[in-house]
Amino acid sequence: MFGNPPYVKYSKVKGIYTVNNIKCLSSGNLYSFIIERTFSIVKQQSRIGMIIQLSAFCTPRMLSFQEQWLLNSTQSYISFFDDRPGKLFDGLEHIRVAICINEVGKNTTSNTFTTNYIKFPSETRSFLFENNTYIKNNCLLSNVIPKINKKTEQNILSKLLSNKKQLAEYFVETGKFTLFFHNAPQYFIRAHSFSPYFWNEKDGEKISVQNKQLKFTTEIDRNIVVSVLSSTIFLFWFIIQSDCRHLNMKEINEFPLNMDKMDTDIKSLLSGLAKKLEKDLKKNSYRKESNYKATGKVIYDEFYPKKSKSIIDEIDKVLAQHYGFTDEELDFIVNYDIKYRMGGELEGEEN
Repeated sequence: MFGNPPYVKYSKVKGIYTVNNIKCLSSGNLYSFIIERTFSIVKQQSRIGMIIQLSAFCTPRMLSFQEQWLLNSTQSYISFFDDRPGKLFDGLEHIRVAICINEVGKNTTSNTFTTNYIKFPSETRSFLFENNTYIKNNCLLSNVIPKINKKTEQNILSKLLSNKKQLAEYFVETGKFTLFFHNAPQYFIRAHSFSPYFWNEKDGEKISVQNKQLKFTTEIDRNIVVSVLSSTIFLFWFIIQSDCRHLNMKEINEFPLNMDKMDTDIKSLLSGLAKKLEKDLKKNSYRKESNYKATGKVIYDEFYPKKSKSIIDEIDKVLAQHYGFTDEELDFIVNYDIKYRMGGELEGEEN
C-alpha cells in the first residue's frame, strides 16, 4: 500500500474529535498518528509507502514519531526531495517531502537506507526515481535521520562528531562582539559582524527579522564562527539534518567545533578569512527598493554570496585541516551541491 496522509496539525481538529492510545501524540500532526495506526493493523513483513513532510525526520517535535517508525520497521528506505528548482507536486509551494517505503516488523535494529537531499529540474521528474541511490545510514542522530547517500558523507559526519564540544559553548548573552546570521538561507549561509542595512516606511531603519544575533566575549571567537557558519562544511551540516528552510539555533548550537583544541595558526587564518569575506560581501551587495502590502516601501541590502565562493573555499580548506579531512572529503565539500549553488544567473539574498 502507498499513502499520502493529511499534513494537518492535531491542534486544528482537536475541538472536533480527539485521538487516543497514540504513542507519538507529542508530534502533533495527523499524518504521524495515521502511520502509527497503520503499523498496528498491517501484517508483519508487509510493505507500506508514505509521502510525508520532510520535517518528520529532522525536528525534535517529531522524535516520538521517529521512534515509532524505527521500532516498527525491519527495513526502511527514505528519499528526501527539495521543492526547487523542480517540485514533485505542481501547484504547491514549500512542499519539501520524504517518500518512505518500509517493511513492517518489530525490530530493535532497524536497517535504514537514505538518499541525499534531492534537487532536480522539472523536466527530469518522469525518470527521477529510477536514478535514486541509497546508503545504509549508520549516522542516525538524536531527532534526525541525516540526508546522505555516500560513504564520503558518513566519513565527514563522523569526523565532525569526533569534536566533543559544540558551538553553543562559545556564545554568551551579553558579549561585546556580535555576529549576525541570515536565518532563511537558500544555497549559502550568510554570517558576518556587521548589521545589514534594512529600512521600511513603517518602522524606519532596523534589523531585519531574518537577521539573528550571536554574542561573543572575544573578537577572534566571533570571527572564527563567522567563517564556520559561512563555510560549505556548515551548509552540509545544515542540509543533512534540518528542514532545509529555516536555520534554527538547534543546527548552530549543536555544530561540533572544539576551538580550545584548534591550532593558533588555524584560528588566525579563519579570523582573517572572515574579514576578507565580509569585505567581499559588502563590495558585491546591492541596495534594493521594494514595496510590500504589509510594510509599504522597503529598502535593504541584497547580498550575492556565490560571488564570494572562492573565499568560502579557502575557509573550507582551513577547516578541513582542523577536522582531518582527506583530499577526497575536502573535494566533496568544495563541490557540494555546486550545480545548483553556482548554476544559472546569480541570485541575490534578501536581508
